[in-house]
Amino acid sequence: MPFEIVENVGVGPIRFGMTRAEVRGALGVPVEEFSKSSSSTATTDSFDTLGVHVYYRASGQCQAVEIASPAVPEYRGRPLLGVPFGETLRWLQNIGCNPTLDDVGLNVTAAGFGLYCPGHSEDDTQLIESVFVFEPGYYDVKS
Repeated sequence: MPFEIVENVGVGPIRFGMTRAEVRGALGVPVEEFSKSSSSTATTDSFDTLGVHVYYRASGQCQAVEIASPAVPEYRGRPLLGVPFGETLRWLQNIGCNPTLDDVGLNVTAAGFGLYCPGHSEDDTQLIESVFVFEPGYYDVKS
């Protein structure tokens, strides 16, 4: 299933702020609910047949989506999974996205997504493993 990233709005049929029931209805496939970590205040939905995890705020609205194979996450019509990290980094830089690198991949905060590719280098041919799409302010420090 294709999952086009809509900057700061959502991905595929999922929109930030949707309730758990709305997300489940939009995806329409079996789901398993689980706790991602002991510190999390809300459970995560896993849609294994799609390769999608959906994260919710404590109030129950979607705030982020993690996408892996067999899903096909895209940004501006370009697939992001299973493609070389270095090539994707250069493309994002060329279209003015200003990605920031870290030890597990990169983030395009202004567009609301990150790419997971641990152990990468800027010229790496290592393939991107997953995409994390998040609502505006997701990484802001809460006071």
